[in-house]
Amino acid sequence: MPKRTRKKRRRVGLEYRDVGRTRMSFSAMSLITVILIFVAAIGLVLSYAMINDRQAQIRSLMNELGRLEEDNNLIRAQLSQAYDIREIERIAIQRLMMGPPQPHQVVHIYVPPVSRIVPGEADEYTED
Repeated sequence: MPKRTRKKRRRVGLEYRDVGRTRMSFSAMSLITVILIFVAAIGLVLSYAMINDRQAQIRSLMNELGRLEEDNNLIRAQLSQAYDIREIERIAIQRLMMGPPQPHQVVHIYVPPVSRIVPGEADEYTED
């Protein structure tokens, strides 16, 4: 007569459960593996998509930076021309419709010699 083996059981709460290793079936293990690989692949594709999007943003910003630098250089050139007194006078007359003042618009101011400071002579007028 074959010998009976007794299964080890452990008491959990009010019931007894078998103690030992429970094995997953091969199909369940395969399914879990396929799901994990699928999730990893989706994550990889999403990361590549995000990288591609960031690169497109960088290219767009670099193009805008180049355009702004060109505009900046153009404005600097126009500004250097604006310091010329004849250019300022031309813009005032043509664009702003300005002209020389009329005699009644001119106000003469008398500045006494004590109030005048000539470069190099400022030390003479300091108060003690």
